[in-house]
Amino acid sequence: MLRSIRHLKRYIILTSISAVVLAFVISFVFAIVNTTEHNRYMRTFYSEQEKHKIASNALILENIFENWISDLGVLSNYLSENNSFDDREYVDDITQIIPDWLVHSMIRRGYSDFSYGSREYISNAEINELFQSWRLEPQNVERLFEDNGKVYAAWHKQPAHNESNGNYFRLFVPVFIDDYLPSGYISCIFSIENLVSGNGMDQGSGLSHLMLADSSSRILISFDERPTIINIKAPVDIREMIDKTDSGGLRALQSMFFWQKFEMPAGITPLSGFVSPGSHFLLTEINSASSEFSVFSGSLFYTVKSAWQKTITPFIILSVFALIGVALLAVRRHNRIRSKYLAEYDQMSGTLNRFTGLNRLQKLLESAPANCDVSICFIDINGLKQVNDVLGHDSGDELIRIAAGSIHTSIRRDDFVIRMGGDEFLLVLPGVPAEQAELIWLRIKEHMEAMNLTQEHPFIVSASHGIAVIKAYDRENFEEYIVRADSVMYEEKRRIKPKLRVIRDT
Repeated sequence: MLRSIRHLKRYIILTSISAVVLAFVISFVFAIVNTTEHNRYMRTFYSEQEKHKIASNALILENIFENWISDLGVLSNYLSENNSFDDREYVDDITQIIPDWLVHSMIRRGYSDFSYGSREYISNAEINELFQSWRLEPQNVERLFEDNGKVYAAWHKQPAHNESNGNYFRLFVPVFIDDYLPSGYISCIFSIENLVSGNGMDQGSGLSHLMLADSSSRILISFDERPTIINIKAPVDIREMIDKTDSGGLRALQSMFFWQKFEMPAGITPLSGFVSPGSHFLLTEINSASSEFSVFSGSLFYTVKSAWQKTITPFIILSVFALIGVALLAVRRHNRIRSKYLAEYDQMSGTLNRFTGLNRLQKLLESAPANCDVSICFIDINGLKQVNDVLGHDSGDELIRIAAGSIHTSIRRDDFVIRMGGDEFLLVLPGVPAEQAELIWLRIKEHMEAMNLTQEHPFIVSASHGIAVIKAYDRENFEEYIVRADSVMYEEKRRIKPKLRVIRDT
């Protein structure tokens, strides 16, 4: 029974470990597959989101630029028709000479800092310094008067230490006294804040950085203040892709880029600091600082890390179910072991019962080698009836358990003990001659005597024995050898009975 219990414990431990490992493997593999599919889905989702974002912003920008043309055209026409400047060379605030309704309309639409300068004023050195502060080169200043109805735009980026209202566009529109003679220019500011928030430009979920680039993929305008890793120019592979396709996406420099070609309206003329000649592109960047970039990175480390994070919960759940399954199997196995034990073993002594023990002896004799003798030792506990009568049956049962324990402790692993009846046991010793069987009996006797020295019990443990050797040629008649051993045992019991003491003196 104890051996079976030890095997059961080993079975439970190994099965539990195997179940937990299997639960982890299943959870992790499932998480890897789930993460891979999730990344594939999110790549598609983010890509479509960015393409939609670029397309919607392109429409918004086109509408904003068209508004510049119409709004500044209205202002220029009003000032031209009313000759509002009275030959003044420079007016730093023209809101004083135009109607309030027009002023309010322009301010509501996001324009500010209105000024006027005449054509003559351009030749002044002071005005050249002013235009330099507006990032206009001399050739660009001359362009301000090339075409009536055109809006000229320059992008102005404030230094990082500047506390003004941020980056802005400087817009210029020529003023013509008649259809042929330009008198000067009108200048105003349109801030990036008004461009983005005032016109509903779509920053999407905020996961990417929106920029405007020219045909060489030089970043001209950043629509928010988030840092970009591409700085002045995008990588070569992005420039090559922009040259080949009008829209698309590409991973480079630890960022994911999406772009779409953007055509400037015919009424907008770019000046230096805004855009260079050629096509322009709206560009978004999802950089590595964003957690969303990980779905584009294709990194095995990220996949494993993400899968590990997703593994814990299903692993715990599967482990719980697996351990419950192991527990149920262990209970079932334990019940089977217990049922077998109850059917084959004597519960009081822990030895084989008569039926099972004799069957086992018969099978042993049938399978033993031809040259192998089997010794048997018939053992009878001395004084059991007296202990039962004087001390009670509980003490008698304790005497049986102690005597059986002494036998078990003193025999080899291959030997086994059969309880033949109340106080009678049969010890089977495979491959042991009579002399060695006697030595084994002496070990049993010494163990009983050692138990008596402890004086823990009110009785003295002793037993009588008889040994017989079942010869190989006569195994079919093994029951006769049991009777022979029993007879030898009774001879010994008769000899020692006069001197036998069972109950301790009180």
